[in-house]
Amino acid sequence: MKWIVSNNIRDEYYNDFNRAVFAFKVMIIHQMRTQKDIYDQYGLPMEVGCHFAYKYDEGLVNDEDLVGFSRLMMLCSALKKDYLDINKCNDFASSRVKGNVNLHSEIEEFEESVDLDIKKHKDEIILDVKVNKDETYSIFTNAFLFKDNTKDYYFKSHQFITTSSNPNDLGKPMNIDVTLKYLSDS
Repeated sequence: MKWIVSNNIRDEYYNDFNRAVFAFKVMIIHQMRTQKDIYDQYGLPMEVGCHFAYKYDEGLVNDEDLVGFSRLMMLCSALKKDYLDINKCNDFASSRVKGNVNLHSEIEEFEESVDLDIKKHKDEIILDVKVNKDETYSIFTNAFLFKDNTKDYYFKSHQFITTSSNPNDLGKPMNIDVTLKYLSDS
């Protein structure tokens, strides 16, 4: 059997599913750990964290916000786990989501919203989160459960640098598109 792991820069081929999953996860983890202007320590995009922090500080946060934000933070932390064992990876992610989460959160004052959709299926968790403001920031991924070695897995993130110690980086887009695809039985 063969798999391909691709990102914005290169393709890597594997004859072992476990190694392909690990390489796939390493590409995601590397992005989240090195892009500190984009992702926080949990792997949460900064703009999402800022949105809910503002609502919390202003007393605007509600129970749906808290549940959605907590589940999102747990899933993002699952993305950063670099387990070598697929079963351990699957168990960690599965324990973070109890059911589907669908949330629309707004801050009218800033004309900003967060749309969060977490879908839990038997063999898949899909995360789709968008921050809508001047630009749309997003993450779309199913990189949580690796139970089917013929399934396509993906991590697509489109962010902008809004806080940085380097003023020249402000406003720059940061994109990552990593995929793990089954190629063949031979």
